[in-house]
Amino acid sequence: MRWSCVDPVASILALLLLVPFSSESAVLRFPVPDAPATLDWTGTVTTTEAPIIHLIAEGLYRYDYPSGKLVPAMAESIEKSKDLKKYVFRIRKDAKWSDGRPVYAQDFVESWLRVISPFGTSLYNYYFFDIVHAEDFRKRKISEVSKVGIRAKGDHLLEVEFRRPMANWESLTTFWPFYPVRKDMIEKYGGNLWRAGILPSNGPFVAESLEPGKKLNLNRNPYYPRGASNLDSVEVYFEQDAGSILEKYKSGHYAFLPNPKPDHLKAYRGTPDLKHPRIYRNHVLVSNALKFPMNNRHFRKAVYQAIDRVKVRAAASFPSRIANGMIPHPLPGSDKLLTPVFHLANARKALKVSGLVFGPSFKLRILTRIDPANVSVGKEVQEQLQKGLGINVDLAALHEREFNLYANIFDYDIILVGWSAKVPTPEDFLRPYGKSASNSRLKFNSPYFQQWVEEGMQAKRPRDALKAFEQAQRHYLTEEFVMLPLLDEDYSVLQHAWVRNLEFNHVALPVLSGVKVDDVPAKKE
Repeated sequence: MRWSCVDPVASILALLLLVPFSSESAVLRFPVPDAPATLDWTGTVTTTEAPIIHLIAEGLYRYDYPSGKLVPAMAESIEKSKDLKKYVFRIRKDAKWSDGRPVYAQDFVESWLRVISPFGTSLYNYYFFDIVHAEDFRKRKISEVSKVGIRAKGDHLLEVEFRRPMANWESLTTFWPFYPVRKDMIEKYGGNLWRAGILPSNGPFVAESLEPGKKLNLNRNPYYPRGASNLDSVEVYFEQDAGSILEKYKSGHYAFLPNPKPDHLKAYRGTPDLKHPRIYRNHVLVSNALKFPMNNRHFRKAVYQAIDRVKVRAAASFPSRIANGMIPHPLPGSDKLLTPVFHLANARKALKVSGLVFGPSFKLRILTRIDPANVSVGKEVQEQLQKGLGINVDLAALHEREFNLYANIFDYDIILVGWSAKVPTPEDFLRPYGKSASNSRLKFNSPYFQQWVEEGMQAKRPRDALKAFEQAQRHYLTEEFVMLPLLDEDYSVLQHAWVRNLEFNHVALPVLSGVKVDDVPAKKE
């Protein structure tokens, strides 16, 4: 008798794939405002790409919905040292990539080193700086990767060492820069790896094909647990026309419609279609305070006091509330009013005190993304500044690739950005504006802000943390006038009754791993 070596898990999986699923397999379609600039989640990825990244990749931990509980994903367990300076993650032995290769601890090591590399392009490398020597490696103070506190202790054990005690650091691994990529695939395909049809996935879906300017097609990852879902494919459409999107939702072409315009919501109030997931997102104006004329404090004060946020809210294409500060509702620390108050007379006085006189050729440049939410806010700000202060304002609303180009070379006076909680904590809305943040669009140097943020992050009592965070915000908002939080977004979704188990996380990203679609309507183009 001859014996052959057979992987029992692979055999069972192969048999399951041959057996028809109990429910009819389904396709789910939804719109996003722009095509992704990249699918490299350890590179320059923003919330434009995030809804897609979230479907094709996964980290050590994830948030489970609707409970919002932090649960293991690629990891199966974690051990923490008594001093909370060392974590050991045990990677699931059954975790696999979409080509069938196991997910190894070394995949995380190589991916994280890629993020913090001096040549890395990730905007979020500072999230790793609590790891021993991670910041030093990024800033070329050391060159030996062996000194960085990230190590694979065998195929399935990942060890992480920290500079200081970290109580809940595993929550950061839910954020996409912490998702693994395959070094062997990067070496094989280079920049082509990130194309649909090539990129391997460890998440519920795989990027199968791209129809430029129209949509991205995703297929089910056969090695990711299906659960109760009957989804075999997802189609992500690139579309901005709110009227067209609404009509396609009504026809059943789109399974759900994220953040519809306020006037479109009226017809759905009180209906089962309308949902209100809890998210944490704000919309903020940020100065390039190293560039004329925003390097003049009195001019910054004039600009930000000349903006009536009540009118901005009325003009916005999304439901919102006026922001009290940098920390959005309903997070702790969002209740106190910390922003400058609209006062046009005082704004004009500040403009006069600035000593600046502008000719007809001068234009104040505001940079933002082209999606309808930012454009609606940006146009209102543009009109108010032109009317209230008598200055010419250029609003540059750009597609993601162009936006990243101009933002990265700081070719703007003010930038209008939205920030979503990568981790649902108050400090996550302050860290992006500190000295270590590589994605900071704020060009302003202040040791005081950084000191207060660090003090708050290390505080043992929540009230002490919030007190430090309040000091940091007052410094930026009403002493230096380098930023103006505009609106806290109230998220709404229209969802058909035939889409079950659909959830949205705290970043407003759709969670589709357990979705089941019943009685799929005929496709209508």
